[in-house]
Amino acid sequence: METNDLSEALQAIMDRHGWTQVGLADRLGVTRGWVQHVVKGRRDPGIGSVRERLDRVGWEVVLRPKGRHPVKRREFHEKVVKFAGGAIAGKAAGVMAIPGGGNSPYAEADYVFSLARRASDMRDELGGGPIASKVLTQFKGISAALPTGGKELRTSASEFSRQAAWVLYDAGRPDVARNLAGNALELASGVSDTQREAAAHALLSDLYLQENKPDRAASHAEKGLRLPEVSDGTRAPLEAYLGWALGRSSWAGYSKSRSRKLIDQARGHTSLPPLDSAWVHGVSGLVLHNVGENQQAFTSFEDAVRITEPLPATQYQANDLANAAGVALAAHELDLAAELMKALAYVAPLITSGWVDRKVVTVLRESGRWADVPEIKLARQRLKSALSSEVVAR
Repeated sequence: METNDLSEALQAIMDRHGWTQVGLADRLGVTRGWVQHVVKGRRDPGIGSVRERLDRVGWEVVLRPKGRHPVKRREFHEKVVKFAGGAIAGKAAGVMAIPGGGNSPYAEADYVFSLARRASDMRDELGGGPIASKVLTQFKGISAALPTGGKELRTSASEFSRQAAWVLYDAGRPDVARNLAGNALELASGVSDTQREAAAHALLSDLYLQENKPDRAASHAEKGLRLPEVSDGTRAPLEAYLGWALGRSSWAGYSKSRSRKLIDQARGHTSLPPLDSAWVHGVSGLVLHNVGENQQAFTSFEDAVRITEPLPATQYQANDLANAAGVALAAHELDLAAELMKALAYVAPLITSGWVDRKVVTVLRESGRWADVPEIKLARQRLKSALSSEVVAR
């Protein structure tokens, strides 16, 4: 498709990638209202003013997929529609289907990047469990295409590996997740993409924090922060991870003031996309709890949940609710803990996420000492009903 109409172009981008207006706004770095007004023809910001924003999603000002011959673009679009059109609950199979015969779509950089975005969106909304095996199959196909691919394909493959690592970690495969994260870092380094290199360091920092290896997490966060020209969207999580890691580390250089300073820097970035901002606030809540500032921690968790509430980001919400409930229990604020546990019980069944399951099991374990308190007892019953008997028995 080619058009001179910005409204048609934005609608085409959403249709092609299966994005909502919220998803497109997140990637363009604008509000949903901006997208809505342009799509409905209520606002015309001019082609020149959106050049940079369109470039972020791989489109030129001529409003067509970048660098494609018209015939090839039509063939590519057909492949995307066939193999990458839809979401879970009747659609995920299409997104993660295995191409067969002929030239593999895995050699198409745009196709690989679109798969990375879709994997990310589905994991955020529904968890990594349902798509983990398909993502691994996709990764094998992409890896097979890399030897004959150029820089663009390697860049897209780095992004796919990073998103695949999150999916596999969420599905309970931390060993595979680390390998995928390392692959993302290697590919980004090989094409001198410092932005994705920093993002891979952020991922590895997070993975090591989840595995209670704060020293290694801090090392990756510091390496990412030392890279040149890292965007605020990546710098903020790196700062938050470093603050979190130092708060749990045995390093002699750790201090509460340094940890607090880092999360203040992270939260000071005001131009972050919603999901990045929510993640930074969630991590900040954990750091604030570590330094003994529980009331500010609750505020940070509340901000994180508020930001993600209008978005298809169920996993983020469940993660923040579980972390906030854990902090409330640790602070002996049982009424608040019970309310947070009840809210978590509504969200947890909406996704298939090993990560969230582990969070819920941890909350159940930590709340056990107050199992006779009526409000906690009721909240525990609701949480247990939200999980399978196999998960509860762990």
